[in-house]
Amino acid sequence: MMPGSGSDVNTTLPLVLGIVSTVMCGNFLLGIPAIIFAVIAMNAKSVGNFEDARQKAKVATILAAVGMGLVVLAVGAWIAIIAVAAMASH
Repeated sequence: MMPGSGSDVNTTLPLVLGIVSTVMCGNFLLGIPAIIFAVIAMNAKSVGNFEDARQKAKVATILAAVGMGLVVLAVGAWIAIIAVAAMASH
């Protein structure tokens, strides 16, 4: 491949992020679609459709990152609620 030909699409990172978002964070709402988009990106890359692969990988990465961010915010809010409730009961 020629340098700059567009074949350097990273489809592994979106797949890993989707799996982590789904399995470790328990975010099935955005994690499963992230995995699906990552697999579609891998398939597009394997047939040589690099622009479609790049777009699908970007969507997969965004879905996984947003999903993990929402889980972090939810856990932080839950910890804050528990801390406030514990302080109020004393």
